[in-house]
Amino acid sequence: MACQGRCSPVQVCINNTCSEARCIGVSCPMGQACAQGACIPSSCGPNGAPCPSGQACSQTGGCVETTCATVTCPGGYACSAGLCLPALPDGGAPRLPDGGLGVVIGPDGGIIGVVGPDGGLSTLPDGGAVGAPCLPWQCTEVACANGIDDNGNGLIDCADPACSGQMCIDGNNCTYGETCQAGACRAATTLSCNSPPAGPCWQATGSCQANAQCLYTPNFAGTCPNQNDVCRGDGSCGPAPGTMFGFTPANVDPAALPRAAQGTITISGGASFDSSTLAFGGGWAGRPVVAEVMTPSGPAVVLIFDQFLLNAGSNLRLVGNRPVIFLAYTGILLNNATIDASGYGTIPGPAGNLNCGTATGGNGSGNNNTASGAGGAGSFRSAGGVGGGGSTFTTGGVAGTARTRTRFALVGGCPGGNGGGSQGGVGGAGGGAVQLLARYGILMDDSRILVNGAGGTGAGGQNMQGPGGGGGGGSGGTVVIQAPYVTATRSYILSNGGGGGEGAGIVDLGFLFGGGQDGQNGNVIPGFIGAAGGASGSFNGGNGGNGGAAYSTPGPGLPGTTYRDNENNGFYEAGGGGGGGASGAVLIDVITGSALGFSSCEVDATETVLSPVRDVSPICG
Repeated sequence: MACQGRCSPVQVCINNTCSEARCIGVSCPMGQACAQGACIPSSCGPNGAPCPSGQACSQTGGCVETTCATVTCPGGYACSAGLCLPALPDGGAPRLPDGGLGVVIGPDGGIIGVVGPDGGLSTLPDGGAVGAPCLPWQCTEVACANGIDDNGNGLIDCADPACSGQMCIDGNNCTYGETCQAGACRAATTLSCNSPPAGPCWQATGSCQANAQCLYTPNFAGTCPNQNDVCRGDGSCGPAPGTMFGFTPANVDPAALPRAAQGTITISGGASFDSSTLAFGGGWAGRPVVAEVMTPSGPAVVLIFDQFLLNAGSNLRLVGNRPVIFLAYTGILLNNATIDASGYGTIPGPAGNLNCGTATGGNGSGNNNTASGAGGAGSFRSAGGVGGGGSTFTTGGVAGTARTRTRFALVGGCPGGNGGGSQGGVGGAGGGAVQLLARYGILMDDSRILVNGAGGTGAGGQNMQGPGGGGGGGSGGTVVIQAPYVTATRSYILSNGGGGGEGAGIVDLGFLFGGGQDGQNGNVIPGFIGAAGGASGSFNGGNGGNGGAAYSTPGPGLPGTTYRDNENNGFYEAGGGGGGGASGAVLIDVITGSALGFSSCEVDATETVLSPVRDVSPICG
């Protein structure tokens, strides 16, 4: 029933699907499609770009409807469903009352009829429908690659002179443009894939591709000129993974990256780097080598140094849509300096707010006539805080669910939900993802590495609109530190959640509605205490929940309360507070058993704050 007469005269209905009659029984290799009984490429152009579904390459090289790929129409006609149809003034094709094509073809492929007087198909002299499956004595050898004697003369495919010059298939993936010539299927082009790129790290024989190109694969068993090198995945010789640093780092292989020039690159004062645009700004003295890599968690940007120094008072701000990996062939030193990859307002740190799914805080429900619920908080290793509801009629947003991640995964934090109502607060952005990797050591003195979530903003309630709900706090991101030697004194490594924004309510007993306070950003020193939610900005708006940290879990936003005006016998609603964002992950991985022959961890817990500490027990490990 699904066909319902809509198949064209060159198609038949099989399993409720219109299929080209000449392609029944024809099996084409990968990268080709059947058209008029022959297999033709389904990828066009110099780069072999695949055609959309249902299309193949025409004789002129462009993608067209598959049934039209081998059809050449005379002037004034256009191909539709394998037929050459006269173009109507509006450019469309004539149609039958049942929706089928109104112009049909005869056994010789020519146009012979239009809609009959009764509105049905025109018929042949024997009473058969024009374009219907023909009897053997009416057919030509229309399909030269189907293994069928279509015209009943005892000759099949290329052996039949009727197929001379027609497309055929010889079953060889390395031949292209086959046609019937002198009774045999002969190729226009034959490809021999036995000339791999130079070097010992490629297989001698490649495979033929649909775009008439050869694909060669690496030979990992090849022998490199330098006996200490091995064949790598890109076909080059190089050090085995892990040997260049004396250990195998997480997320990136130094042996596969370009080497930085010897010397120290420094930062003084304010500086920035954007992992989306690869733009440097501010006080850089020199530039690292930049590489774009794929980690198990997704794409990342690597900044490659010989040695990296952040001078006293310097602050490096990181933003962008990819994590940032600092890789040093000697060491990394932070001297009274800050690497800040936190979220602020709605701007996340590098890789923050990405691929969060259900870890994003839910939005609060809204009611501009009374009061609105608050946004739930962003989540990470745990769920964030739920948003508080409006005082009577609305609910707060749900908290995001905890993210699933592996130990070294470079994933950023997630945003909080927005408060409900036209005056609702905005959810805070998530913190970023940063990795510090050094061959010898990483030293921090009186310094900070920050990947905190942003606080949600407080709600508003002016212009006689109902008080809005506060925004949820964003969650913290990820810090990974790897080296044989790590020391940190008087420093902070923080991945805390932002506080939720306060709901709007009454600001004085004159019943003037006013906005709630913003939640604090996660980078609050001393850092092991969660960022405070917004509070005290309105008389009865719900307070925002505190953000997650080393010694605090994300707090829920409080619901707005109702104020009763006994003098006027009235009630005044208030918006709920946003939930607090969850903390992220901090991991210090001191490499033991390194080929360099030493390892040491000197992170003094009485002088240095790591928050949270779930990934670092003991502090170095």
